[in-house]
Amino acid sequence: MAISNIAPGILYTFTIICTNSSGGSSSDSVQVSTTAFPPPVPTANIQCQGSVRGITEGPCGIGYGESGTIFWSSTDATACSIDNGIGSGLDPNNSTIGVSTGNLYSTTTFTITCSGPGGTSAPDSVVFDVPTVQPSFTLTCTPASISLPQGS
Repeated sequence: MAISNIAPGILYTFTIICTNSSGGSSSDSVQVSTTAFPPPVPTANIQCQGSVRGITEGPCGIGYGESGTIFWSSTDATACSIDNGIGSGLDPNNSTIGVSTGNLYSTTTFTITCSGPGGTSAPDSVVFDVPTVQPSFTLTCTPASISLPQGS
């Protein structure tokens, strides 16, 4: 005989009754306690949007000094944290609004972890590729030439 619809964390009593051919019967009971399933470990997923293409797993390209946008989602989490100045205690699902990276001047990786009753997720990362730009300047003098006095 199969038993179905057993829920975790419940104390069940099973009783067996045996009847013989003379009409006599005997019974016995046993109590069985089921354990609760552990909560699932959260998952975390981070995506980016740069200036070159739409939302993607990365890498995302942006220009020197530009900002990008980070989006994320998770399962079974109550809060998430993203490094490099984004923050902690974040809503576990931000797949539509996004958060700005701020202006970036070098290639930067952002990593997310999320936590919940089942523990902490594996980290997930996304990279913003920023081209290296050498600063340049132009020096202009007015007048274009300077005459020094004789004998100096």
